[in-house]
Amino acid sequence: MTPADVLCYGEALVTVNRPADQPPPAWGRCWLAVAGAEMNVAIGLARLGHAVRWATALGDDPMGDWVLAAARGEGVAVEAGRRPQRTGLMVKVARADDEPSVHYYRDGSAFAAAPPRPAIAGARHVFLSGVVPALSPACRAAARALVAEARAAGAQVCFDLNMRRRLWSEQEAAPELRWFCAHADLVFAAADEAELVAGAGEAPELARRLCALGAGSAVVKAGGMAVAAGALGEAAVPRLAGVVVRDPIGAGDAFDAGCLSALLDRQPMAAALLRGHRCAAAVCRTMGDWEGFPLRRELEREPGAATR
Repeated sequence: MTPADVLCYGEALVTVNRPADQPPPAWGRCWLAVAGAEMNVAIGLARLGHAVRWATALGDDPMGDWVLAAARGEGVAVEAGRRPQRTGLMVKVARADDEPSVHYYRDGSAFAAAPPRPAIAGARHVFLSGVVPALSPACRAAARALVAEARAAGAQVCFDLNMRRRLWSEQEAAPELRWFCAHADLVFAAADEAELVAGAGEAPELARRLCALGAGSAVVKAGGMAVAAGALGEAAVPRLAGVVVRDPIGAGDAFDAGCLSALLDRQPMAAALLRGHRCAAAVCRTMGDWEGFPLRRELEREPGAATR
């Protein structure tokens, strides 16, 4: 099995992107891409020089071929089972005065129908998010099994709550997300996601409550600030000021990848949060979920902000 700093586990989608200035029915300027939370994190880590494996399942179709080519082209070691079901699809409609509108077409997709069971051997860390258990009962069982196997093998489990209300209800999600928090070494969450599993509160308290659920460390993003608590240290770092946001989708995944990268480099938590903010800002400046993610040399060349 290929050694890896991180094993990422989750579904990828082909995305249809419609610009804000191109209303239907004239969709001629739409563009296609690939995305998916765990794949985004895998690509981000690979761009920063880390050895990454990504385990997924894809349809035996042209869209699956495209996903494979994109991830492998970015230096990610992909383990992809090909299934008779289709590859998932997402339509993202940009809006001039708000975040893009997102529409999923992933029911019965290859990953949702038959999630893979990857080998843990050789991985120091395992990363997944709340998207995986939201996809189907089979994915829920597979995600729990992966976490249990990772802990038994001594790998560190990193989990982003990544609540997707289009995929499941808060009532269904809350107890499942609490379970993953309780079995994770590092948890990432937006404030509203943390409140879903730990009750209302300010970011520092929410981070401590996630740790009280069982997480080794927790990072909560709220009000332009990332706040950390737990075994990896306490810190609070504001996001970069003056960032021109062209497309905010993927920024959370970029933050996770940047933060985890710094921790893999044995940087203190404050430096990890700052790297997370810099990577998120770079992605926000660029159309696409991961296309703007910086290379390591770009982070090192410009201390104040990542650019592409």
